[in-house]
Amino acid sequence: MTTLTLGQTKELIDNSFEFWSNDFYVPEADIEKIAFGINNDLQLRDYLVGLPNEHALQNCLEFVNYLDSQLNAEDTYATKSVLALYEYEIGNTEQASALVDFASDVNPTYAMPKLIKRVISAGWPSEDIARMRNELHNQVVKTIQDCYDEEIGQVHNFAE
Repeated sequence: MTTLTLGQTKELIDNSFEFWSNDFYVPEADIEKIAFGINNDLQLRDYLVGLPNEHALQNCLEFVNYLDSQLNAEDTYATKSVLALYEYEIGNTEQASALVDFASDVNPTYAMPKLIKRVISAGWPSEDIARMRNELHNQVVKTIQDCYDEEIGQVHNFAE
């Protein structure tokens, strides 16, 4: 049994991004832990949304797409939602809509795709997504730091 905390999972996201940047590979167990974290904690998901504050948006899109491609479909609702925001921000509205639809199909109770659908339907300028991300990222990081040892939950059977 493995217990994950907010801080550990944030560090895992950061380390995995760096590892992926060098080798275009992340170990399966790390991908599963990241997915568990972002699927079960909004702060971690929002940290991933804000990753372009620390790295180039295109690199973040490719990294999250890589993570997404390694997951079982039922575990992709958070990654698909993050990808939808990235795609919308760079002007790929059709791709963003398709990702949101997929995330909604995978987990109909997950709220983020519904929010993104409203953003797309309202025709928000993509700059507003970047501005929102910029405004929220530091607060998300601070919350994760303040709650570093807070457990996300106990999880089983990560590939090692």
